[in-house]
Amino acid sequence: MPVVTLDQRDLVDLLGEDPGEEVLAKTIPSMGADLVRISDGEIEVEFFPNRPDLYSVEGVARALRNYLGLGGIREYDVSPSGYTLTIEDSVKGIRPHMVSGVARNVVFDDGFIKSIMQVQEKLHATLGRGRKKVAIGIHDLDKVQPPFFYRGVKPRSVSFVPLGWGRELNLQEILEQHEKGKDYAHVVEGKPLYPLFADSDDNVLSFPPIINGVLTEVHDGTENVLLDVTGTDERAVNTALNILMTLFAERGSTLQHVEIIDGEKKEPRPDLSPSPTELELDYANRLLGLDLSPKDAVGLLNKMGYGAKVEKGKITAMVPCYRADILHPVDIVEDMAIAYGYDNFEPKLPQRFTPGKEREATSLERNIRQFMVGLGFLEVLTFTLIGKKDQYARMRLEEEEGHILNPLTQETNSLRTWLIPSLFQTLEANRHRDLPQKLFEVDDVIVDGENRTHLAGVMIASKTGFTEMKSTVQAVVDALKLEMEVTPKDHASFLPGRCAAMKIGGNEIGFFGEIHPEVITNYELGYPVTAFELSLDEISSR
Repeated sequence: MPVVTLDQRDLVDLLGEDPGEEVLAKTIPSMGADLVRISDGEIEVEFFPNRPDLYSVEGVARALRNYLGLGGIREYDVSPSGYTLTIEDSVKGIRPHMVSGVARNVVFDDGFIKSIMQVQEKLHATLGRGRKKVAIGIHDLDKVQPPFFYRGVKPRSVSFVPLGWGRELNLQEILEQHEKGKDYAHVVEGKPLYPLFADSDDNVLSFPPIINGVLTEVHDGTENVLLDVTGTDERAVNTALNILMTLFAERGSTLQHVEIIDGEKKEPRPDLSPSPTELELDYANRLLGLDLSPKDAVGLLNKMGYGAKVEKGKITAMVPCYRADILHPVDIVEDMAIAYGYDNFEPKLPQRFTPGKEREATSLERNIRQFMVGLGFLEVLTFTLIGKKDQYARMRLEEEEGHILNPLTQETNSLRTWLIPSLFQTLEANRHRDLPQKLFEVDDVIVDGENRTHLAGVMIASKTGFTEMKSTVQAVVDALKLEMEVTPKDHASFLPGRCAAMKIGGNEIGFFGEIHPEVITNYELGYPVTAFELSLDEISSR
């Protein structure tokens, strides 16, 4: 979870009064965060990823003012700037969404500069998914000439001086030479056109989501700021802009709209008006186990930054524009619980006695684990995410289409469809250990988009073969009191003629055999390996 560092003096100045370090240390965790430390004039707080509006000292000060009753619900005035931003069709298939806003009378002191840099970094990493979903640009408005344009251009057709560089580079050269270009090239590489943000004089403001131009670099003397947010998710892009614009407002800046022209659609952004959401008071009380009056409910919601009223048993909560996490009335009820204080809830015993029993599938898995340990196997627990290279290429299999969007690493870009590759990763990590090694795992895999529970085992030794693995598999089946039929099977990960299918009642439940030498070489194991895998779902259904 994101850890945000707050300047304590700056936080107190934004609050308008000093509640004291003891109150801050108690209140911040009560708002739904983990306090890491308070020392040397700094406060480190770990926030949940669903609250990007708290990634800055301004956002935390705003939330604390409401929670401590130091101020009312904040409303934001936004006036027209007279500026337009046109999104051209050329960028639609690349990075289609862009919004913008203006902040005037900005005072960039050290505290605000540090805060803006931090919130950009945190938003890029969380809401922005490493800039792929959302990327942010902040520009000196007085250095450019409106109106503004967002378009797609050929990679080598436009050059400008990027931040942190002393000479012009075209867009492709930025990806190849600039530090930020190398870091984020994967977001745009392979596209026929690259996105570009420019003014009416063709001055380049930025190459989103890679780098801004040095022309619009913001410094401590900048008074008027133009913000841009681009991305692939329209809701996330608007949320990021709202969060940033309200931070400038918390510092006393004047906010202005930019009219976004997207084809026939013309809309001013940012829209900082709150969104009304209704929920029944009875529904909230039922979920919370409380008997809140309408006045109590309004008080709790105001404490969390909502404007609220109750009429005829219905709560109307005005959700602030910067709250990205409110998707359902239950989210508002959760905020009511935070405001009430989890420590204030009285634990109660259930009113009904409901004896339970172990699921048959759970009982089967537990018995299987005990039996495998009895056979001399060591249980391991591996990750459900695996690299496509391990799942397919190193196992001599053709790659399937399924993969994870926006994986953190290439080693975790796929959901596993079988367990044996995960066991091979464990063998590879333990090559220096003595032989023989016998490992097994009982865990979930994904088959046809659904969870399935499998059992898999591997043996590596100076001598191990088909017969030894067959005896292990037969022992497992006998322990389950099932009749197994063994038939030949072709499987690219196993030696031809040394792999067999396990069938019960004519249906295949798994396979076993001797692993192909190429697979063994791929994992640098150097000794014979046998393996088996079967579906416990197929067994438990019988």
